[in-house]
Amino acid sequence: MSRSFARSQSAQLIAVTSVFFITACGTASMDGPRPDPGNPLPAGVVRDPAAFRASLGAVRPGKGNTRERNSTKCFLWMCSDLSVTIEAIGNTNDIDPANPPPAGTGFPAARLTNNDAKKIEKFYRLRPGTEAEYFLWVTRKNATETQWTLVEVPRVGGQVTAATPTDLRLCNRRMPGEAKTSQADFAQYRHGGECSIEYPDLASGTQPGIGVTTSSISFVQPLLQALQSLLNPRWNVAEGGWIDCSNGCCT
Repeated sequence: MSRSFARSQSAQLIAVTSVFFITACGTASMDGPRPDPGNPLPAGVVRDPAAFRASLGAVRPGKGNTRERNSTKCFLWMCSDLSVTIEAIGNTNDIDPANPPPAGTGFPAARLTNNDAKKIEKFYRLRPGTEAEYFLWVTRKNATETQWTLVEVPRVGGQVTAATPTDLRLCNRRMPGEAKTSQADFAQYRHGGECSIEYPDLASGTQPGIGVTTSSISFVQPLLQALQSLLNPRWNVAEGGWIDCSNGCCT
């Protein structure tokens, strides 16, 4: 047996083992960015909850969607459900990822509320709405790219915290004649969570949270996909935020 063949076989074994482990354990590594006191706040956000709410002024959430989400109460791959309401703020059609806001500024695109009295939402670690509310905050990444950050605002006491920022990008272009709507949702409930627009840094073939390339597991890819769908239908579906933006939809 050649060394290259042995390495290939080892990579395949590691890939399969990794996928099985992640799937069986509730896909812990597939969760999204969570607020952490150690993270810096995005531009335009202050630590004091009362001051933050005052800074929003007359801005109020608009059209919302209440969706079923996984909670952190899981046994293997099975997680109990809860509902989260995600509401657009302002006119989301004014947001163009290729034309970010000025440096040092930011604004909210959506508000998220966990409607359960006790359980915590799994992907973002959203606490019950009686304890905190959450905002997707839009800022500049550079001259041609935009990012958004999940911001946690406690209801009583505490300080405002933020997750690490993620890129806000055009996902699917608006079809000719398609009406513009200012709204926010979760990507898993829109277009199957899949984007038609590809970006160079996302085209490496690496599946998020696994750390192995799809080529290394291609020989069992159909089996893995069937297993993932059977054990957890949301495994390969985007659970992050979605908005109707300037030229289509953005995630």
